[in-house]
Amino acid sequence: MTETDVIPTHDELVASAVALVPALRERAANVEASGVLPEETIAELEAAGFFRMNSPKERGGWEVNGRTRTEVLSTLAEGCASTAWVVGVFAGGVAGTTHASDRLKDELFANGPDLRVCGSGTPTRDVEQVDGGYRISGRWFSVSGSTHADWVSLFLALPPGPEGEPGMAKVMVPIAEVSIDRTWDATGMRGTESETVVAKELFVPDYRVEILPGPPPANPALSIGPCAIPVGIAEGMLQRAIDYMAEKPFAGTSYQPGAISTSVQVDLAEASLRIGTARLHLFRATDQLDAAEEQGVELTVLERARIRGEAGWIMKNVTEAIDIVMTTVGAGAFAQSSPFERSWRDVNTTARHGAVNWAVNREVYGKVLLGQDGNISRLPV
Repeated sequence: MTETDVIPTHDELVASAVALVPALRERAANVEASGVLPEETIAELEAAGFFRMNSPKERGGWEVNGRTRTEVLSTLAEGCASTAWVVGVFAGGVAGTTHASDRLKDELFANGPDLRVCGSGTPTRDVEQVDGGYRISGRWFSVSGSTHADWVSLFLALPPGPEGEPGMAKVMVPIAEVSIDRTWDATGMRGTESETVVAKELFVPDYRVEILPGPPPANPALSIGPCAIPVGIAEGMLQRAIDYMAEKPFAGTSYQPGAISTSVQVDLAEASLRIGTARLHLFRATDQLDAAEEQGVELTVLERARIRGEAGWIMKNVTEAIDIVMTTVGAGAFAQSSPFERSWRDVNTTARHGAVNWAVNREVYGKVLLGQDGNISRLPV
């Protein structure tokens, strides 16, 4: 890509994602086994422009809207969930540089608009203010995309402010200035490079530090954004089940192929409708966020809480849909060599992420809906 490229349309970007799905699907098992994305995948993602989707136009980026980004991530997830997750993390990390100073942006985009930023929202308290900046130490866990990131954003816990409010800061650090401990060993999403970032007596200059008055309100985009990945996984999984049942028998019955079984028909119909429900909520919330950004308006607390509720509802419907698919396909779907099994693990792992957890998000929404304080989680609503 070059700085003078015309920005692709929504349809062109989604088509680029569709074109990558076969290759991503072929590599998915190796990505899971190695825990990292292969270099050829990184090169293909960059060539498609997926690392500049959120980069500012004045720096050669494309600044695509949430709807386009969501469809790209959902499509990539049909090929490899871990790959889609890392692309989404990098896009979110770049979006977090919006308020950076020109000096910092000059550094961030020194090599062009294809910027890869990972990050952690858990703050370290081992912070010392020194002349010209801060000296920090700490361990930040589960930092997705850390293997291939250019920069990492890290949060610091600062001494309380004058009125006792908790002090916080976000710092931007070149990935080369920290070390990476290979600690990620989860049941699903094993290729997301979600390792531990370690800093020891690291100096961070003031211009790379953004002082925050306290924990910022939870960005609803950070709840709804990750939902694109499990929806895409489920859509790919459903199509595999349809193709499978068109040829294979329904286990334990005389139906061959399984597609002629009424039980298979109604079960996959229900799974499809649940996935469709999830997709409708995903796009409704994404479109609302896009509209608010275009109009320059702030969402109300109730609107933010509802989007968090929708994120949980999406995950509830997707996990129930893939359980139906697994039951329909049968015990063979749980073989370690089966793509069904990997998809099932990936969705169930993602569903427990704090940003999309149904148990948490429905309570947040319910409290706000009834006029009560919904701040039950680490970040305010």
